[in-house]
Amino acid sequence: MEVVRTLAKAGSWVTAYQRGDKFRKEIEDLGSMLAIGDVLDVATIEKVLRSNSFDAVVCTVGKLHGQLIRYSYCI
Repeated sequence: MEVVRTLAKAGSWVTAYQRGDKFRKEIEDLGSMLAIGDVLDVATIEKVLRSNSFDAVVCTVGKLHGQLIRYSYCI
């Protein structure tokens, strides 16, 4: 959430991608949008990326269940 807060307060248009809506109110109060999905599901990520135009993607996921995540997906 810190990345979303920082970018939104700097005036960036932000879409946060999370597996649930735990921070929905805070995200929307910042003027940002929330997309819900599984970061390990490529089809869901592709759907979100096609839903809008993005200048950048920032991934803050590094580990899942103690294991380093390795991405083979490129934008």
